[in-house]
Amino acid sequence: MASCGKENIRFWRIKDNGSIRGSAVVLNHHARNTIFTCLDFEYGLRSIDPKENEALKRLFVGSKHGMVFQVNYHTESLEATYQTNDAAIYSISVNEAFCVTGSEDTYLRVWPLDFSEFFMEAKHEGTVGAVEISPDGLKVVCGTLNGSLGVLDKSNQKYRTFLRSHTDQILNMDFHLGKRIIITVSKDKTIRLWDVSTMD
Repeated sequence: MASCGKENIRFWRIKDNGSIRGSAVVLNHHARNTIFTCLDFEYGLRSIDPKENEALKRLFVGSKHGMVFQVNYHTESLEATYQTNDAAIYSISVNEAFCVTGSEDTYLRVWPLDFSEFFMEAKHEGTVGAVEISPDGLKVVCGTLNGSLGVLDKSNQKYRTFLRSHTDQILNMDFHLGKRIIITVSKDKTIRLWDVSTMD
């Protein structure tokens, strides 16, 4: 497992006896006064096959300073930092081809994994607090602090916003791997299911 927070990024291992051992990533001067806000594994833990998951090498972590930190999962060491935003990054999602960030500046941005320059962006009415990439990599969904849901179709670069999808902040979201639905969780105390096929 991995976690992040004020001035630290940590990895956790669950031992056979049920105890949890934690170790912090050495961040040197990057840790001082930095609040790490969100994280995602490069490929996600999609397989129970250890050989397949051996390809998982990187963890990407966003911060309130608008930076993305690239951490090697196996060595638990900081590999690179990228200044991607002028405002806080509150959500991040990564697959094998690209990374998506959602930030306080109300933008959802799609980046190559070298973060050289974003190649797509969409502006919203509020802070983007949750982002998720579909399993096939063709759709990106995001939720905002004002309750709106947005869907970016990468195949045709069309973007659609569903205003007032929730009456309060969207806290998190995920694609259901077995069905073509998105699950959203909101501060309005509701969990909602959305049919991906109707979001074109």
